[in-house]
Amino acid sequence: MIFDRDVFLARLREPEAAPAWPAGFALGMALAYVALRIAALALVSVLGDPAALQTGVINPLTTNVAAGLAGLVILGVVWQAAARRSGLPAARALRLTGWRGSILLLFLLSLGVAILIDFVPLLFQTIGLPPNLTGLNGASLAAWIAAGVVTVIVEPLVRAILFAGLLYPALAAGPGGNIRALLLAALVFTLVQVVDNPADLVLWLTSFLAGGYLIGVRAHQKSTGASLWAAVGLGLFTLFKTVRLFL
Repeated sequence: MIFDRDVFLARLREPEAAPAWPAGFALGMALAYVALRIAALALVSVLGDPAALQTGVINPLTTNVAAGLAGLVILGVVWQAAARRSGLPAARALRLTGWRGSILLLFLLSLGVAILIDFVPLLFQTIGLPPNLTGLNGASLAAWIAAGVVTVIVEPLVRAILFAGLLYPALAAGPGGNIRALLLAALVFTLVQVVDNPADLVLWLTSFLAGGYLIGVRAHQKSTGASLWAAVGLGLFTLFKTVRLFL
């Protein structure tokens, strides 16, 4: 049998050692990330795109530079906090190391999941791109480069380290076990993703499905490193879809 549901669920529910940080701290880091994104967007707009403050129209270069800046800052904060609280190297504390699975197979799985998630915007007859990519049609080369770096490098790192590495294990250590933690972490992930456009139902649905997949990989494989590669796979699909639509 290729897929054994009972074995899969048993692996998903298998407990692991509680992290050195409480769930409240991890939730605070997610909230801090939202605040950083807002602050970074305002800062980059003031410095590089002052017209946006008057017109309300933010160019995609500004959007992606701000997203990259906020992502790098929160990654630095989480990295230092995980090391300090655990007394271990941050990569080990966050379970980024030690995974021995197949990256190729995980990429193929992520491609399949991304295609399935992409049916949601098709059902609603929208393009279903995240806010930082929707303005790239006719954008400058610099904007495309910034968007590519954010989509394939910065955002996968943030999604894996902040949500799969920091938040999920802290929630799993509480009541309800891994399944409840997976759903809660996916919900928090979704809330963070829709801050830029809370009225977009498709963004809500696709974000929850993507978050559930990434946290599910973390829960099943017991590895944030696996979740990182899964996030890169989703990012590559999203970037390819954007290129196909706009270029």
